[in-house]
Amino acid sequence: MWLATPAKRCSNVTPCDIVEQSALKRILQRLQELKVKVERHGQPTTSTRADTQSSRHDILDLLMQNQVKNQKTAAQIAKVLAQQSDKQKDVPTPPTPCGEMPHRQLANLLLLFLTNPPNIQGLHVMKLQGLLECERKQEPIPVPPGENIIKVDPFIARQFEIYRQTLQKGFSSPINIGVIRSDYMFLCGEEGVASLKQIEFNTVAVAGGGLASQLPAVHRHILKVAGIHDVNIMDNNCIAVMAGAIEKAWSLYGSQGSIVMFLVEDIQMNIYDQRLIENELWSRNIPVIRRRFEDISKRGHLDEEKRLFLDGQEVGLVYYRYGYLPQQYTEKSWEALLMMEQSRAVKCPNIGTHLVGIKKVQQELARPGVLEHFFPGDPEAVSRIRSVFAGLYSLDLGNEGDQAQAMAFADPDQFVLKPQREGGGKEMGKMSSHFN
Repeated sequence: MWLATPAKRCSNVTPCDIVEQSALKRILQRLQELKVKVERHGQPTTSTRADTQSSRHDILDLLMQNQVKNQKTAAQIAKVLAQQSDKQKDVPTPPTPCGEMPHRQLANLLLLFLTNPPNIQGLHVMKLQGLLECERKQEPIPVPPGENIIKVDPFIARQFEIYRQTLQKGFSSPINIGVIRSDYMFLCGEEGVASLKQIEFNTVAVAGGGLASQLPAVHRHILKVAGIHDVNIMDNNCIAVMAGAIEKAWSLYGSQGSIVMFLVEDIQMNIYDQRLIENELWSRNIPVIRRRFEDISKRGHLDEEKRLFLDGQEVGLVYYRYGYLPQQYTEKSWEALLMMEQSRAVKCPNIGTHLVGIKKVQQELARPGVLEHFFPGDPEAVSRIRSVFAGLYSLDLGNEGDQAQAMAFADPDQFVLKPQREGGGKEMGKMSSHFN
């Protein structure tokens, strides 16, 4: 575990202020009531569909009551929705799958309200991207996770062992590609001037890029329906960029008959996000297959040249959209991972890049002197990168961990406890309740 200081929300940053906590609580309560009623009936009925429509209006009312800086937009949207509702009073409501519409409706409503970002002092994000994408050398990870994590976390220990085995035999592929997402939050400074702080660095199974590319069209449509025409919505070309990077790495592999393999699970929560990238690759005449660990374990093999074959097809690139949590692995899965990592196929990402994303490595990178190792003789680059680091504190046994714990006890609302995991949903706030 490690501690991070969350970025404070500025008074002039309002995406989360649209729905105050009390209103959000009432929304969730209303959704829960509807869910219980739907589950009790077993299938949508006239009553539950009516409740769904009622929930839609209740949620919209709560959003309207609690939005802060978008009153004009909200009023215009409410008017348009009311007009559409009047026109559709006599139109029968189509059947809705149990439990789906309320959550989709809530998500759609939360996307209605657009907020300009605050004034950001010293915005170096684009320059930082270039600095962070320095040439990667095939050498041991210069900042290993440390023996403490390997001793207490069997999952990371197993990953690191695969990394060591691959390193000892030599990396079979000279090509490394990473689809990486760096997450930031606004930190409010003096007089409301905001700066960006890096909260997390995600290196494996990064989601959101495909769906994010669709949002500009959604926002433009909403504004058009609301009669708002003086807002410029920027384009988002994530799909083209991500697919272009995969295409480039696949072409460098050098076998036109090879395929791209998405490593997936049986039920994918981010299936649409993945399909958008997959379809873009197909449009570039790059064949794509979707396979599980089980498929690779049963039907995959390496030839004498360490080329990876599955069902008779040569795999030129493995794109990991799975394999970042302990419960996703069996012993056969670990064997399949080792086989892929030791193959000539390009990995997105390889096991070394995967390990770089654990929180302990991010904490170690923030230590004095570490960035200087990567950027010798370039103090300006070091200063710019370090300026976006949020505070990261170890909870290892010893003086350093004791000091971090004392800080958390003294001001628990200013820290977040995070485990060494990808996938989201595991952060814990208010340290006092968890430490006690």
